[in-house]
Amino acid sequence: MNINFYKFSISHVIFNVCIDVAGYLRVQIRNVLSLAILLLLSQIAVAEGGFITTRVGVLQKNFTGEKGISFAESKSGYGIEAAMLMDGSFFVPFVKSRFVNAQGSQIFLDSTTERTLTFGLYQVDFEVGAQLYIIPRRKSNTSVYFSVSGLGGFSYLNFAASQQMGNLAASDKSIGGGYAVGCGAEVFSSSGMSKWSIFAEAQYAAYTASLLGQKFDVGGLSLVLGVGW
Repeated sequence: MNINFYKFSISHVIFNVCIDVAGYLRVQIRNVLSLAILLLLSQIAVAEGGFITTRVGVLQKNFTGEKGISFAESKSGYGIEAAMLMDGSFFVPFVKSRFVNAQGSQIFLDSTTERTLTFGLYQVDFEVGAQLYIIPRRKSNTSVYFSVSGLGGFSYLNFAASQQMGNLAASDKSIGGGYAVGCGAEVFSSSGMSKWSIFAEAQYAAYTASLLGQKFDVGGLSLVLGVGW
């Protein structure tokens, strides 16, 4: 009886030790893999040919979405953007800010009533993301890239005076957010310590904000043209 009890106890201890060792090894393997991935990304980011770039561009924003809860019926918006691209060759993080203004006339929903109103929309957006290059980004050539980012911003909507507003407010504002994907190309030129570039980019943003008591689609397709240095 005692011998069987001791055998059971020893087996139980060995089993628990094996479980603990396996758990420890699993954690250590995960840590090693995480470190290896971080080292790989850091090596890619600082690969030869990468450099920091400041960009300024002008843009046309073509709104998308459903009738009454977007600005797709109105004219395009126009604006400016500024961005800072970090060092890198294949993987280039960036931060960006953008201002857009749209003026037009379209249908807005007042409960179930459709009202055609003249409006002004002002947007200030902030964006954080990365550009991905198939061919390494260089100082003196043409590069093509894809981009993905998260964004958030402030939207202000107001209506022209002397209109039949019904129950709609004369103005409204909101903070919203979403994501964006895009593609673009840039042409570099450098001479000595100076460098500059010309770029063109198309970006689609899925972006919503709460305006007039509704969830408005304030995203769309932006076409950007600008310079960098």
